Amino acid sequence: MKSYLICSLLFFAHAVLGQQKVSGTVIDLGDSSPLPGVNILVEGEEHLGTMTDIDGTFSMIVPEDAKTVTFKYIGYKQKSVNVEECKEAIVSLSVSATQLDEIFVIGIAELCELLNISRAQFHRKLKKLTGLSHSHYIRSLRLEIAKELLVTTNLNISEVAFKVGFSSATYFSKVFKSQYGHAPSDHQ
Repeated sequence: MKSYLICSLLFFAHAVLGQQKVSGTVIDLGDSSPLPGVNILVEGEEHLGTMTDIDGTFSMIVPEDAKTVTFKYIGYKQKSVNVEECKEAIVSLSVSATQLDEIFVIGIAELCELLNISRAQFHRKLKKLTGLSHSHYIRSLRLEIAKELLVTTNLNISEVAFKVGFSSATYFSKVFKSQYGHAPSDHQ
């Protein structure tokens, strides 16, 4: 019985002492808004990871020998951070126009289910965090991606408009100018 107790205590001590906590907030580099639903994976640990909550925060216990944590989010550039720098960290991700092919359409109901919150709670939190309704927030994200595409690719304005989900290049130009104060052609 004594040997079982000692073995159990040693195992428990090794399990607890052989781990470290990583936590923080993941934000958009462009506007510092929190990013909900970012995948956070420990490199070399196939089944160890977590996801940011609606406020962009995360917390998880990783093995003591873990070196790197990787942050992945659809439409954003992947970022790897040293575990030592990931204790109450603020990690910023930048939009990646080259990863647009990874984006898929999801409805508000599915998003709320994924985040495990009600539709009303989602709308309140999004409005509080961004000051925008969900439709205006999505439009601002599309325009941000469009702005990057105009700068980093050879696509014309119509191609960019369609690529980010606008069905009319004229309407795209109108809302682009409304948001940024100048025409999309100024970015080419």
